[in-house]
Amino acid sequence: MTDLPLLTWVLVVAALVLGILAGHFGWGKRWPGALEKLHPDYLTGLDYLVTEQPDRALDMFLKLMDANADTIETHFALGSLYRRRGEVERAIRIHQNLLARDALAPEHREQALLALAQDYLRAGLLDRAHLGPDLVAGVVVGVVALPLAMAFAIASGARPEQGVYTAIVAGL
Repeated sequence: MTDLPLLTWVLVVAALVLGILAGHFGWGKRWPGALEKLHPDYLTGLDYLVTEQPDRALDMFLKLMDANADTIETHFALGSLYRRRGEVERAIRIHQNLLARDALAPEHREQALLALAQDYLRAGLLDRAHLGPDLVAGVVVGVVALPLAMAFAIASGARPEQGVYTAIVAGL
């Protein structure tokens, strides 16, 4: 043996025995509540995705969607799977159907919008993918730039309308 004291060897063996017992009896489960809520077919579909079996995962997710239409995670996984397989029209349809739900939580709505933008990008429809963010950016710039241009005009001794005209012409 080595030069380690006997107490060290006893502690190592005790830790090993405790680890084996904990694994055998399931002591210290980390996610008992969260995993119990998930449908077993959903976990099987995720396993197929991880093991690079998209056809089997697609079959499992379709089966799960037939069983329960309220599983949002399944819709997102299925849309992503369709997008990766090149079936972008189906992915777009799934994400648009999610957005059509009135009772969709705000965080799921944002996730669906992002997934839909990714679908549009994959399909080569860049105009649709950037339309929403571009509109928001245009409104923000307008809200900030026009009052600022009016303030610069007043500060320089011109009329506020001239500042607005200047901002519009400069923006072109």
